[in-house]
Amino acid sequence: MNQSSMTFFMDERLKSQWIRTFGDALEPARVTASYGHAWRVVSAKGELQADLTGRFRHNALSPSDYPVTGDYVGLKFSEDQTLALIDGLIERRSALVRKAAGTAFVEQVVAANFDYVLIALPVTPEMRLNTIERYLSAAWDSGGVPVILLTKRDLCPQWETVVKDLQTRLHGVSVIAISALMNEGLDGLSPWLHPGATLALVGASGVGKSSLVNALTHQTTMKVKEVRDGDGKGRHTTTHRELIQLPGGAYLLDTPGMREFGLWRTDGGVENTFEEIESLAANCRFKDCRHIDEPGCAVLEAIELQTLEQRELDHYHKLQREAKYIESKTDPELRNEMRNKWKIIHKQLRQDPYLRRKK
Repeated sequence: MNQSSMTFFMDERLKSQWIRTFGDALEPARVTASYGHAWRVVSAKGELQADLTGRFRHNALSPSDYPVTGDYVGLKFSEDQTLALIDGLIERRSALVRKAAGTAFVEQVVAANFDYVLIALPVTPEMRLNTIERYLSAAWDSGGVPVILLTKRDLCPQWETVVKDLQTRLHGVSVIAISALMNEGLDGLSPWLHPGATLALVGASGVGKSSLVNALTHQTTMKVKEVRDGDGKGRHTTTHRELIQLPGGAYLLDTPGMREFGLWRTDGGVENTFEEIESLAANCRFKDCRHIDEPGCAVLEAIELQTLEQRELDHYHKLQREAKYIESKTDPELRNEMRNKWKIIHKQLRQDPYLRRKK
């Protein structure tokens, strides 16, 4: 898509938020691409490169405070109007957040201000449910509505069966299958491609996101490399996050492929993903039931009756532990609470007469 075709759009709710935040002190713009230390934005003046003011850099307390693709920012201009500087950012109405790759406990904002999260995965007879549930948990926490987008359906003769199975398992989450290469099933995206809507497109490398962008824009917007031998996956070519305006007026926020998607602190995302477990838990004997070995646990009873899979409960516990661990590393109050808890446990262990006899 030609960059000159990008237009600036802000709905009435955002306009009201903008006026409350900045009035007419700054010119509104939206970040269309971020390159680490440089940004491209679109405003009423069109698309242009932008940098940050010194004040903005000084006030940013963490990497997540810096603008990301999809953010609505306030611009200042040099006297000759040739240099644009980002001097403000309005509160994000949605944000896809993950733990940054590596061992450090750092929050990484992947995308901002979107309405829907398209979770792209290549359709196969045996879908990796754990991967889908991880993405769904992050999507529900983001503030956007998740949509499962199964790609490359032309390579899977059983794709219709897979879609029906996932629709049953995922309890109300929309699931569609497409083939961007063969231009099949793209009309299934129409409910979410209304003018002004923003769709964040996420998924691992090589699942066909760039091919989808090209199909929706009706031209070669993104480079696509050949399919690898052996696993049928493409080699991902997107290296930065970019906001792309589609012909019908919707915006697609494309992101690079992610080797891992570490959960950040969750706010109900895991619970929303495992809706069946949460529903069953309401019937447990104890309100604080952990669904491990408690008597009267409705969740464990469902597993015994084979109406709930053990795999699902195991992954539910795993994601909850992961989110709790991240929170304990980043929330000072919770970190102190966990530290005090383990101090008590260790003290009790040292005083346990049985353990003392074992020394």
